Amino acid sequence: MGQLFFLKLLNVVILLSGVAGFVRWKEIKDSYWKWFPVYLIILGLLNLLAFYMIDTKNIKSNQWLVIYLIIPFEFLFAFWLFLKKAETRPQKTLILTGMGVYLLSFFIEILLKEEMKELYFLSFSYTMGNIFMLIFILLYFWKLSVSEKILFFYRERMFWVCVGMLFFWLGSLPYYGLFNYMVKNFMNILPAYAWLMLSLNYLMYTLFAVSFIWGKEN
Repeated sequence: MGQLFFLKLLNVVILLSGVAGFVRWKEIKDSYWKWFPVYLIILGLLNLLAFYMIDTKNIKSNQWLVIYLIIPFEFLFAFWLFLKKAETRPQKTLILTGMGVYLLSFFIEILLKEEMKELYFLSFSYTMGNIFMLIFILLYFWKLSVSEKILFFYRERMFWVCVGMLFFWLGSLPYYGLFNYMVKNFMNILPAYAWLMLSLNYLMYTLFAVSFIWGKEN
């Protein structure tokens, strides 16, 4: 079975991780975590729509959907989740700054980019958002390590979410950050790296499901 099959199957994993959240709905319905399964269901449906566009040979619309809607949706929801988790004003200021820098770089890159070509990607804004994401994740782990919650870290819903995001965002930085360059100069290594990205996606969404099953919100 080819890579495209496993990419489509990934959408099922995304939707199932959202379903796992709704299974624990009674526990999360009164907190901001209630929006996490909603986000996962919407994300899964958007990805299914993107693959429908591939099946119908509507590649241009697929690119627009992924680059201009799905990826910003992923970044902004993750930033929002960290913002809700932030406990101090400096933390919130840092997260809002990261969100602002990402959006600014996103719109600047749209204005300055060349006419979209096949396999074109907004690598600069992705890199900026990715760097801030990694900062927020590492900051969360540091705060967890110096608190009493470290004794029961496996019960922290945010811990599993951050572990999943750390693997994916850290692994995706070279791939998407250098995507346009690799397309022009190292096209032969992209398929192998794409398998790695696919594996990291499966890991991340599986850990999202684990966060609903094992995690609890204080």
